[in-house]
Amino acid sequence: MTITSPTRSLFAVHNDPALLLDHLADARRDRDRAAERIRLLLAYAREHVRPCPYRLADLADASGLSLSGVRTHYDRTDVDIVAALIGADLTRTARTAMVGAEQSTQSIPSIGFAYSPEEHR
Repeated sequence: MTITSPTRSLFAVHNDPALLLDHLADARRDRDRAAERIRLLLAYAREHVRPCPYRLADLADASGLSLSGVRTHYDRTDVDIVAALIGADLTRTARTAMVGAEQSTQSIPSIGFAYSPEEHR
């Protein structure tokens, strides 16, 4: 039987209870980074992919959100961060992008890896 990472953490905490808060803080940071990455990927998929954004149903399935959750999960700041990462025009509004304005169609491999929230918020 292979011991999974959460189980190893539990064993470590059991052997040294002082580590509990450190492990919880690490887990929270992981969760926050994952949430940030999901928001940016959704903003990219809905606002910057042209000529047609990804379907809400497909994004909902992949992200574990509802259809309305996909629409409301990211905000204008996330759209602007993605625009900066891919070199899109920051002066366009999200609404303009949604009705078909030309935007960059290049891929966005850096989301979740080279992005630092402290630099953009």
